[in-house]
Amino acid sequence: MSDAMTNPTNDDTPAGEKPTGDETPNDSKPERQGPTKARITMWIVVGAVALYFIGNGLYGILTK
Repeated sequence: MSDAMTNPTNDDTPAGEKPTGDETPNDSKPERQGPTKARITMWIVVGAVALYFIGNGLYGILTK
């Protein structure tokens, strides 16, 4: 086999540069999706449990 068949090159593309095609610019960041409903629900439940423990502890300290 010849080298051209195993290692194809494009003479129009300078060495070290990638073809531009459909690539996005490097300085733009992809848009992030917001949190899912499951994650929001988990935060609400964890926050409620934390508030319960803090409130219960404060009540115990104040009524002692």
